Amino acid sequence: MKRAQVALCFAVLTLAVALFVETGPAGDTCRKWMISAAAAAPPETIAVIETAKPASALDVALALRAILRYQPRGVVLLDPITDLSGLPLLLSKLGDAKQPVTFTTNAGLPPLSGITIGGATPSLSADGGFAPPDRLAGCEPSVVVGRRGNHAVASSPLALLLAVNHLSPAAVRGAVPGTIRAGPVIVPVNAAGKATLDPLAAKWTERVTLDRLMVRSERSEHGEITVDLDNLFRGRLVAVQTVGGRGATLLAALQNGLAGSSAPPWVACLGVVLVASLPWWRASRFHRCLLALLATGWWLLVAMEAWQEFRVIMPVIPALLLPLLALIPRGSHES
Repeated sequence: MKRAQVALCFAVLTLAVALFVETGPAGDTCRKWMISAAAAAPPETIAVIETAKPASALDVALALRAILRYQPRGVVLLDPITDLSGLPLLLSKLGDAKQPVTFTTNAGLPPLSGITIGGATPSLSADGGFAPPDRLAGCEPSVVVGRRGNHAVASSPLALLLAVNHLSPAAVRGAVPGTIRAGPVIVPVNAAGKATLDPLAAKWTERVTLDRLMVRSERSEHGEITVDLDNLFRGRLVAVQTVGGRGATLLAALQNGLAGSSAPPWVACLGVVLVASLPWWRASRFHRCLLALLATGWWLLVAMEAWQEFRVIMPVIPALLLPLLALIPRGSHES
């Protein structure tokens, strides 16, 4: 078989792997390994309290009463509070909270003055839920940032991370579209202020319904000894949202660096060209395999660096084909 025909087969195989394998379970496993290798610390699990409908002030007060004893790092209320029944009890529990408690509203938000915002970013509606003036708030968590007038504002998950890391909204830097940096948080966003969340982010959430939390909390108050609630909430970030909401996944992605952007198309083309060039490598099969292993290691190192510094997701599985395809004899004289 001619070298050009072998190169074409290699290119087609690489494209098939990139299209079908990279997006499947094998790709998830490789990305999980790469992210774990590039991360400075293990991923953090987010505790999620789910409600059947948007939480009222009384629901939030009961949730805070149940979890504050376990000293979570911070709490974010991902649904705007429009039902103010039980507001005095909520304000009382907020007085007991030493941790940051972030609310969701579209009104009265501090501007992110360090962010250059593009004209394509949609404006937020004027409707907003309740938020005490002494507590940090953000916009609805369907976006990483939104627009209020000529300024960008943070979403409530991003606002919680600012509070936990003792950062002011003015400390956030970046551009929309572009990359936003706020302390340890690095997230690329598109023109609408949204981020691409890695599917692995949902795996770093642990969920409990508000009803089940109330039952378990009541049992513990009556003397039942258990450590499951302590393990779920102590030292963790806690999100309160309705069932099916994606705000907790966004929080997990921001906290663990799982919000990124895909590599430019030319990066995938470079991988295809690299694999297709194998038939022209003038070396013995042993040295060709050795060079392929070095190229694969170089590709993985570049992928980890791209993720760590820029949150760019590079394809990695096609690079793993290089050593395998290098084992194939280059021509009939090697068979």
